[in-house]
Amino acid sequence: MDNEFLKNGINKYEDIKVPEELEKNLRNTLRRNHKVKKIMQLNKGVGGIAVAIIAFIMIINLSPNIAYALEGVPVINKLVKFVTLDKGLKNVVSKGEIQKINVTAEDNGAKVIVNSIAGDNLKLWIDYDLKGDNLMIGEIKFKASGKDTELPWDCQILREDEKLIEVSTDKLVKEFNIEFQVYKHDPAFDITSASFYELDEKAQQDIKERFEKSKVATLTIPIILDEKIFNNDLNTLVLKGKEVKTKIGTKRIEKLQLSETRSRVFSSLISEDFDMIKVVNPKLIDESGKEYSYPIGYENLSVENKLVMDFVGGINNTNGLTFKCDGIEYVDKKDRYITIDLKNRKVEKNSLGIELVNIKGNKIILNNSEKKVEFSLQFQNEKGEKIEIKEMHINEVSKNQELEFVKLKGDKVILKVEKVEGCITEGFKMKLVE
Repeated sequence: MDNEFLKNGINKYEDIKVPEELEKNLRNTLRRNHKVKKIMQLNKGVGGIAVAIIAFIMIINLSPNIAYALEGVPVINKLVKFVTLDKGLKNVVSKGEIQKINVTAEDNGAKVIVNSIAGDNLKLWIDYDLKGDNLMIGEIKFKASGKDTELPWDCQILREDEKLIEVSTDKLVKEFNIEFQVYKHDPAFDITSASFYELDEKAQQDIKERFEKSKVATLTIPIILDEKIFNNDLNTLVLKGKEVKTKIGTKRIEKLQLSETRSRVFSSLISEDFDMIKVVNPKLIDESGKEYSYPIGYENLSVENKLVMDFVGGINNTNGLTFKCDGIEYVDKKDRYITIDLKNRKVEKNSLGIELVNIKGNKIILNNSEKKVEFSLQFQNEKGEKIEIKEMHINEVSKNQELEFVKLKGDKVILKVEKVEGCITEGFKMKLVE
C-alpha cells in the first residue's frame, strides 16, 4: 500500500457522514440496551480484526457504496459497519497502535485466544477467539496482575456475533489479566430481561439454575501492554476561567483529556436551584473549523451537576480549540424526584402536574403531564431498595404513562425525572485555548 493510497483513504473516511435519523435511532437503541440489561451477554460466531486491517479500513471507507456492498458479505459485514462508525478505532489502527498478543488459555474443552489489542489511555479494543463446542462468554473481568480486585473498566462485546471487545478505562494499567467466564450455550439464555420477567417464578429460577450449571471454565489471559499503547500519553489541559453564565447557573469547562481514540471534556454546572441533565449536541471545533462530535451510543448525562463528555479523538493541535453546544437540558431540583404513595394511592404534590390514574397489580399508570416528563430507568422505594422495571411506555390511546414493574415493594415508589420538555437553555460557544 503506497502512502498516497493511505492518505486518500483517510481523507475519504473523514468525509463519510452518518444520516441524522440513523444516528438518532442508533443512539436511542444503544442507550435502551445499556439500561435494560440482558440476563447475560452472549457472544457467538466468528469475527475479529483482520490481518490486513489497515488496508481493509481504507478500502471500505473509500466509498459509502463499497461499504454498502460489503454489508452483504458474511462474517465481515458487522465489522464494516463498526469501523465506518467509530473513528477512534480508525485513528489508532492508522497510526499502527496495534499490539500482537497471541496468548491462549484453555481448560475443560474451552479455549480462548487473545489475538491483538489496539488503543491508548482512554480506550482499548481486544480481538479474541473462542474455541469449543457450543460455547459462549457469560462475563468478562479485568484484574491488575497479582491482585484479585476487579479494575473499574467498562467493557462491552460490540455485537453478539463478533469477537471484539471494547473497553473504556479510568486509568490504563500496563499489566493486567482478562478473565473470561465461559458457559455452555443454551437457547434458553437468549432472552431479554423484559421477556425473562414475563415468565413465572419457577421458569425464571429454572433458567438461573441452568445458567449456573452450564459454566465450563474461567480462562485467564495475562496481558503486558507494550510502550506504543501504554506510553501513548494523554494530552491533559487544565483550564481556568472558562465559564459562561446561563439562565440556570454558570457552566464551567475545567479540563481536557485528548487522545487518538477519545477526547474528554470535564465540565460542571454551578447552580443552587437547577440540575443539569445533559448538554445538547456538544462539539469541539479546532482552529481549521473541523468539528469533533459525540461517538454514537455514548451517554451524555450529568451526575450531581458534573459531566464528562466523550468526543471523537485525534485532536492533535489545541490552538484555537472551541467548545460549542445547542443548550443545556435541565430540571428544577424540587421537581427532580416524583414520589408515588402506594399505600394511599396517590402521587405526592409536585409542580409538574403528574397525578396517579391507577395501580393495577405491579403496573402504575400516570397521567401524561402537559410538560411531557420523561423518567430515567432508576427506580427505588422509600428504603432505597432498587425496584426492577419490566416495561415503560405511553399508551397510544389514553396518552397515559404506564410503568410495569417486576414486583412492587415498600410503601412508595420514587421516580427520577430525566427530562422536562422545554427546559433547555440557549446554546453557546466558548473558546477553550487561545
